[in-house]
Amino acid sequence: MLIVSREEEDYVRVFPVDKVLGQFRRAIGDDIAAELSKELFRLSQLQKLNLEGNRIRDAGAAALSKGLAKLSQLQHLSLGANHIGPIGAAELSKGLAGLSLLQHLDLASNCVGDVGATELSKCLGGLLHLQHLSLARNKIRDAGVSELSKVLEVLLQLQHLSLGENQIGDAGAAELSKGLAGLSLLHHLSLVHNIISDDGAAELSKVLAGLSKLQHLDLGENQIGDAGAAQLSKGLAGLTQLQHLDLFDNIITSNGAVELSKGLAGLSLLQKLDLGVDPQDVQWDQPVPAEVLSQGWIAVISFLKQLGDQTAGRVSDIRVYLAGDSLQGKTSLRLALTDSRGLTGTIAVDDRTIAVDQGTWVTERFTVHFWDLAGQEAYRAAHSFITSGDRSIYLLVYSPSEYSSAQEIFEKCLLPWLNLMYSVSPGARVLLVSTHLETPGPRFTAGAWKQHVIAIADSLMKLVVSCVERLGQICQREIKFLTERREMLEQAQSSQQSADSDDTACCSKRRRIVSSDSTPNGDLRPSHEVFKSELQAIDDRLRIIQDRNSGGPMKIHFLHDHVILLDSVQGDGSSVLQLADTLKTLIPALPFMNDVVPEGWRQLLEKCKSLSSVNKMLLTVPLTELHPQTLGLSEQSVLEGLKFWDALGFVRFYQGA
Repeated sequence: MLIVSREEEDYVRVFPVDKVLGQFRRAIGDDIAAELSKELFRLSQLQKLNLEGNRIRDAGAAALSKGLAKLSQLQHLSLGANHIGPIGAAELSKGLAGLSLLQHLDLASNCVGDVGATELSKCLGGLLHLQHLSLARNKIRDAGVSELSKVLEVLLQLQHLSLGENQIGDAGAAELSKGLAGLSLLHHLSLVHNIISDDGAAELSKVLAGLSKLQHLDLGENQIGDAGAAQLSKGLAGLTQLQHLDLFDNIITSNGAVELSKGLAGLSLLQKLDLGVDPQDVQWDQPVPAEVLSQGWIAVISFLKQLGDQTAGRVSDIRVYLAGDSLQGKTSLRLALTDSRGLTGTIAVDDRTIAVDQGTWVTERFTVHFWDLAGQEAYRAAHSFITSGDRSIYLLVYSPSEYSSAQEIFEKCLLPWLNLMYSVSPGARVLLVSTHLETPGPRFTAGAWKQHVIAIADSLMKLVVSCVERLGQICQREIKFLTERREMLEQAQSSQQSADSDDTACCSKRRRIVSSDSTPNGDLRPSHEVFKSELQAIDDRLRIIQDRNSGGPMKIHFLHDHVILLDSVQGDGSSVLQLADTLKTLIPALPFMNDVVPEGWRQLLEKCKSLSSVNKMLLTVPLTELHPQTLGLSEQSVLEGLKFWDALGFVRFYQGA
């Protein structure tokens, strides 16, 4: 028996009698479906019919098809979660053909397959008012979706399309993209749990830009990798209405996630995002604060959008210092690196570097600003003021022909510069360069000289590595001392403030903390300005020597695990060109290259360069002279910008008391 319940006079829900009575449910099956079909003849005004989960098979579908043909006003039909196969789909197609007002068709969780999908496509082309179509979980492959795609082109009212949990591959995705191209009203597309890989993702990406109304896109549980993610990023960038994106359980890695984030950065309406990668595990092209990463993808995308809203550009400049003792070939190397042939002429004695010389090397991907530092000891003090930046590179240059042993080279040519780096830029990158490989020293044949140079280089590398480890230990101890000193000063400052607020405190109980600084009225206690000045000096030093992420000491990084051996720059230039190629490979791979920089910070740098300063490097003016308001930056943003350019070595910034 069957109960047909009217709801709102336009909706029919079919229940087995024993479900109504609260007993174990039995699905209606084919026989009762056939009886229902006869009843449908009397319901010509019916608009909604739900027969989902009723174990209807092909025979029942064939019977229902006859009744459906009479429901000319039907707008909503659900036959999901039954057992309708290809034959049943073919029979249903006959009844569906006349439902010209149908808006919602759900045939999910059946098993129509490619044959059934092909049969259904014959009638779908006439359902011009269709807005919702679900054929998920139906074992549809590329051939079936190809046929469906042909009719999608005319379903211009379609808003919801679900083809998830089928067996659609790249070929099917390519065919489907043709049908999707004209669906400008589509706001929900699900292709979850198929077998789409990079090629299919690339094809889908081509049409995504045209789906401007899309709000929900599900491509999870496919086989999309980083290449596919990069292609999808291009199409996603234009989906300004997108609220929900799933790409979980693909084979996307950190690189693919970064590419996707670029396309998503402008999508302000995103509410749910799953890329299958934890943002905290991603190696970002630009710094993303840890607190943002811990909040998940939506917070990350919001952060990236804020950067984009500031008309952000990317850092493509780097400062490279050429350092070493005098007469080692630094200037010749600088000139040769900026020469397309890797050559330079003889450097006259009168043309030797005084303090510092500059040069620029422009490549397709970045610009190097060379600072050629004079090797004479008299200039060392000055160099401490014009070298900075844990994002800089030092080429430590030496000539083995000028020294008798690796130890002598280390002590005279390299150690002073390593100490300088520890002082001003302990996080800098270093590349050791040996010159004059083809110029044998006294008592050496050409062959023996080359072996000697290689042995010297190996020994030097060990000495330098050992020295850097020792400097790291010193740096660690300095951080510990400064941190403890800061805590002590803060406690003393707090105690003094408490004492100052107690008007009855006896002068005899006031302790003298810093003997060299007293207040004008003879009070031996340090003033507030003294505390502030020393605390600021500690903060400035910690900013230089302490890693911002780990809190540990900054470490000098070696760009190569061995010394670069160069011939004379007056030779054929081949070894210099090899060094140039090495730099072209190493520099773009540095973690700080291509960092996103707000346009206001770029204007700030230009403002700094325009000020009267030593070599346009030392900023010695009050912050107020930068006029933050004219740059569209807050004072805090100006401070952050100055610190950023200081880290790159373009300004020297000291935040005084």
